[in-house]
Amino acid sequence: MNSAYRIFVSLVLLLTIVCCTEAITVEEYDTNQTKDTRTTDTLRDTGEDEEYIDIRSEDSETQDITDIQDAEADTGSEDIINLNEDPENCGSVGFVCKEHINADNPNGNPTSVLCVAGNCVVEICIPGRADCNNKYEDGCETYSGSDPENCGYCGNKCQFTNAISDCQFSTCSLVKCNKPFANCDQKISNGCETDTSKDINNCGMCHKVCAFQNANSECVNSECKFLGCKPGFIDLNGNIKDGCEYQCTVSNNGVEACDGKDNNCNGFIDETCSCTNGSKMPCGFNLGRCREGYYECIGGVWDTTCKGSVGPVFEECNNVDDDCNGVTDDNLYRECQGSDASLCNSPCGIGYEYCENGVWKRYNPPQPSKEICNEKDDDCNGLTDEGTAECPSDMAAVGLCLCIDRFEASRPDATDKSAGVNNSYATSRAGVLPWTDVDWNTADKACKAAGKRLCTAEEWRRACQGEGGYVYPYGNTYDPAICNGSDDPNPGNVFPAGTYTKCKSAYGVFDMSGNIEEWNATDYPDGKKGLRGGSYLNGTELFTKCAYDAPPVKADFTSRTIGFRCCKKP
Repeated sequence: MNSAYRIFVSLVLLLTIVCCTEAITVEEYDTNQTKDTRTTDTLRDTGEDEEYIDIRSEDSETQDITDIQDAEADTGSEDIINLNEDPENCGSVGFVCKEHINADNPNGNPTSVLCVAGNCVVEICIPGRADCNNKYEDGCETYSGSDPENCGYCGNKCQFTNAISDCQFSTCSLVKCNKPFANCDQKISNGCETDTSKDINNCGMCHKVCAFQNANSECVNSECKFLGCKPGFIDLNGNIKDGCEYQCTVSNNGVEACDGKDNNCNGFIDETCSCTNGSKMPCGFNLGRCREGYYECIGGVWDTTCKGSVGPVFEECNNVDDDCNGVTDDNLYRECQGSDASLCNSPCGIGYEYCENGVWKRYNPPQPSKEICNEKDDDCNGLTDEGTAECPSDMAAVGLCLCIDRFEASRPDATDKSAGVNNSYATSRAGVLPWTDVDWNTADKACKAAGKRLCTAEEWRRACQGEGGYVYPYGNTYDPAICNGSDDPNPGNVFPAGTYTKCKSAYGVFDMSGNIEEWNATDYPDGKKGLRGGSYLNGTELFTKCAYDAPPVKADFTSRTIGFRCCKKP
């Protein structure tokens, strides 16, 4: 307890005693009354028996202050104020965290402030605000609801490839694509990924395939170009709408041989050969809208006009196979039409219209929803499971899907002088000695008893490195004085959790380098279990790296340098 506070309490108690004494002595008693052995008692006449009520002992005026202080200690009043955790008395008595916040406007005031290891920390901001500079003095200084550099949460930059983006209501939205790019795969994470000026499968717009039947093609400047027929096919009618519709291979060096074949592939068979007037020979084909016709023998030779035939045309949305390729209404896509075309788009993608059974139908991409931990981009801002989880006050949020203890696990009865003896469950508290000499199974049970579990090695690493992927929890440059490692200039020993106030990750997790090594839930060969973080005895530049895997040990191994911390999903 703070010494000034102890003296203050003692003086108040002493003043109370003196005042009470004076109140009693001013009563009008007979000063000449003969004293007996009860001279300090007040006599009350009940009319029957005499009853004596003791007011004070003779030595009450000289009661020693030390006795008052001892009585105070016996009541456990030292637990009333915890300077390490009490936001009303953070670091010193009377230092109220909220009174030292100078926010630029009322919305900048946090809804919750923590006291962590004697330092004020912003815990929760109102929706749309965030503490991105980690300075509690200016509160929730960032407008995360509309800041493109910190959209929704700190460090989340609102930008998409080849697109115009906007941060509104803490959601990063894809407003529109920069032409000629388009979001054809309907995934916001990669922005407007498709260059419609040259993509043969998305030529000019999404899903519009640049192709001609039995021909080669290329998308150039968003237009589909015909590059000639494939071997064995001829564009007989000169209409590229149906591609190279005539299957024919030149034979007899292209000279008609009157052999029933189209030797010169001009669409006529034996056209120079004699025939019987009025005879007919079929031409064309029956498929889709196309209909077979005939050549007629006139004047002893075949006429070159295919009479009665119907040829292919460009495909239209009419439930007819217009291009006679055997597929109805194929490859028909277009941008949304009509006065409500703008409603076709959303932050989750760009809509379009497609033809089905002769009717134009609309594809509307889904609307964004609240991001939840499900490995999906629910709010359509290009990120999966991003955001900050709602975790208990003794745990820190690592993204949206993980809560991790802020401090190394300790027993419920641990203090700054004793690690305690109560093994019922694990706690996460600042200013108390961590739980050491613990085997893996005991650590696992202690976490589960607290409604948590041991962290995996990967979860532990992410919590240590922060979003910046740092080498150490505090940065990329090793500093032996920041954490309790073996290179620390202070004498080596286990310290209460959070003693090294700068030894914390960007997520606000303390002592992930040094102090004690920590069990994790990842299994290793031969039934061994993993350790992370290094301790005060082996916490060197290598061992205290966030990504360093210490040599695994058997699950029943114990050491005064080994402890643990717990994790859980929100």
